[in-house]
Amino acid sequence: MPEQLDREVVRLFEKLRTALPRLERLLLETDRWSGREAGLAQVAEAIVAELRALAPDRPLNRRFAEVIDEMHEDRWAEGSQPPRAPERPAVNAFLQARFFLQLAVHCAKENLEGHDLPAGTGALLRLYEE
Repeated sequence: MPEQLDREVVRLFEKLRTALPRLERLLLETDRWSGREAGLAQVAEAIVAELRALAPDRPLNRRFAEVIDEMHEDRWAEGSQPPRAPERPAVNAFLQARFFLQLAVHCAKENLEGHDLPAGTGALLRLYEE
């Protein structure tokens, strides 16, 4: 592993361990929202805020950021038929954000020893790539 990436991974894992109690509480809160569409956008935003705080100097993955931004866009002209249910972008954003939150909690609980990285580390690191 390149030295720069190694330092970034170590720094991310330090932040993950520190944030673990908050991340676990937030993950438990997301269970309340299972099957309910109302308020999903706010929950997704709260998750994204926590994920951004883990690596504030790194941008979020472009595709993930687009999914989050889609929650706030009005994609159809007034009076026209929406191309999809208005809740769908919020549901999509919530599910993807929750996946990365679950991954962050999992990785935080794993023990980072030597060059062995917990399963899921690569996917979590992709969250912070452009």
